Amino acid sequence: MDSRNKQGVWLQDSGGSTGELSAAFNMPAMGDIRKCMIALAPEDTVLTSACRHRFDNPEGIAGHSLGNLIISALFQMSGGFADASLRAASIQLKGRVLPSTENAMTLCAAYEDGGVARGEANIPKPGGRIRRVWLSPDRPAAAPGVIAAPHAADAIVLGPGSLYTSIIAGETGIHRSLEPPDPKRCLRGSAG
Repeated sequence: MDSRNKQGVWLQDSGGSTGELSAAFNMPAMGDIRKCMIALAPEDTVLTSACRHRFDNPEGIAGHSLGNLIISALFQMSGGFADASLRAASIQLKGRVLPSTENAMTLCAAYEDGGVARGEANIPKPGGRIRRVWLSPDRPAAAPGVIAAPHAADAIVLGPGSLYTSIIAGETGIHRSLEPPDPKRCLRGSAG
């Protein structure tokens, strides 16, 4: 494993399988952790393909990805999200995935028209202009290793992701615990 390659992942996704499992097990959202782990896997294997697979039948697990179910099981077995992520890394990743927090959290947005949305999946609103975003709880504690990783990095890349629901939301959370990164080492990007 290339221990120099670390991916810190914001955990406020609330849609689909991730949202359902996060609410059911009162755990941080695991979908983006699963995607990062698959991206860091050494090659496309049967296991990584299976972790991407979404069940279409039977009722009850329809729409869930096997990877999300595995990470949820590891969370229950280990009692913590950072430990669950480490156990899931047994697929010989080319780096390490660091969850931003051990806490379940909700992304919230206030719009210029006075409306408020709770949950990342509920925030995109056609024609709605976002005034501010915040996390609930307001200051989630950082998971082990998250604060130290950026300070040891040669470069910091924030993104890709939606500007409001990934980049800015992450910066309003754990980033408050960090000193401002050197702008020469930091790239902010957005896919939406």
